[in-house]
Amino acid sequence: MSVAIVCASHTPLMYKGPASNETEQRVRTAFGRLGSFVKEFAPDYIVQFAPDHFNGFFYDLMPSFCVGAGAVSLGDWGGGTGPLDVPEKTALELIDQVYKKLNTTIENAVKPFAIGSNGRFVYVDTYTKMRDHCMKMEVEIKTKVEHPEEDGAVHDHNSPKVNFGCSEPWFKAGDDGTAIPFYLFPSIPPTILLQESQTTSGMGVHPNDDGNKCISDLIWEADTLEPGVTPLKWKLSIPEAPKTDICQ
Repeated sequence: MSVAIVCASHTPLMYKGPASNETEQRVRTAFGRLGSFVKEFAPDYIVQFAPDHFNGFFYDLMPSFCVGAGAVSLGDWGGGTGPLDVPEKTALELIDQVYKKLNTTIENAVKPFAIGSNGRFVYVDTYTKMRDHCMKMEVEIKTKVEHPEEDGAVHDHNSPKVNFGCSEPWFKAGDDGTAIPFYLFPSIPPTILLQESQTTSGMGVHPNDDGNKCISDLIWEADTLEPGVTPLKWKLSIPEAPKTDICQ
């Protein structure tokens, strides 16, 4: 499999920044060469690493990383507008592979400690059982639009609250997230967008009672390094039969 990487500095001054015509032309020429390289390489998939700029996350709900399974171009940097061709199924498989690789790395790191401590350290995989359970993500968008074609009449164009997450979440809801939905700019002429807001509710970072019950069951039923001492609860002298119907 052939792989290539293309890198560029990140600065808002790249587009219509305070630079001379000579500097701007050099930058555009350099990006033109990069674009030509990508076209000639003809990749099957492109993975883009980029900042979020708080378009989807906030300080109180900021993950280490996010893999986007969809994208819409706003045209705010001179490009086109509308949905981008993002292979959602492949993106979701990429997320799954990232977590599996992370779990394997952690398991291998814990194993020497488990052997050296006579089983006092036990690796427990919580991802496999919890990956099909998620949090709520209810999104509501409100806009107020002026209609010059209706003698300046002002109408509210509010979307219903839509849940893009789970109906039975395994995570506690945190504070509502509010942000200006920049992707709504501009409104379709001749209308004028006067007010806009987006509220995202139901998202959280901590498991709720169902999520914690799953984690505790996984620990209780975890495998150990000692032959014949599986699950972990047997090591604690709990004479229960192993259970496989957990985290349903």
